[in-house]
Amino acid sequence: MTVTKLGIWQTALAMVSDVTIADTTTANTQQRLLTLLWPGVRTRCLTASTWSFATTIATLAVTSGTPDDFAFEYELPDDFLVAIEIPMTVTGGSVAFYPYERGRMSLRAPFVTRDRGGTMYLYTDVQDATLRYIKDTAETFTNWPQPFADYAAAKLASIIAVPLGAGDGRRTMADRIAQQFYAEMRSYDARTQLGEMPTQSRYASGRG
Repeated sequence: MTVTKLGIWQTALAMVSDVTIADTTTANTQQRLLTLLWPGVRTRCLTASTWSFATTIATLAVTSGTPDDFAFEYELPDDFLVAIEIPMTVTGGSVAFYPYERGRMSLRAPFVTRDRGGTMYLYTDVQDATLRYIKDTAETFTNWPQPFADYAAAKLASIIAVPLGAGDGRRTMADRIAQQFYAEMRSYDARTQLGEMPTQSRYASGRG
């Protein structure tokens, strides 16, 4: 079944409310709240793991910038959300460089990403860098697996429950369902990467 934003929103509402919506544009209380909160929930779900459908590799374009602490400055792609690694091939095998994190040894963390003037850049000593990263799928749902749509719908439900007056009980229930779908999506993604045929999600949300 095709995943749509309307289907995800309808599923989220069904978990915490008796009110539904017919489309994503007609202004009402539910639509305004969903429009406000959905982008953040979508990004949170996309970055919750290194989902195979949401990761890609790109060759980065070096800029003319001269950073003080690294040799090169690269402009990041427009759909960049989170950096995963700089994959490199070396004699006798391959190596992956990971982003710098406070408290980690710098030898295994040779790059950082920074926002400068509203544009994201990557800084590293690696020349001709390519980057594996999590991309923002925005409002394109073509590659969204059904289990991920179910996970996103449940996570959205847990966020809108209290503002819609559903109470903390329904919020807790939706959050537990989201955790279950997260685990299901992790299993689905692992099987997909192994080349196995994943089973259909039990909840099958996101249709519209």
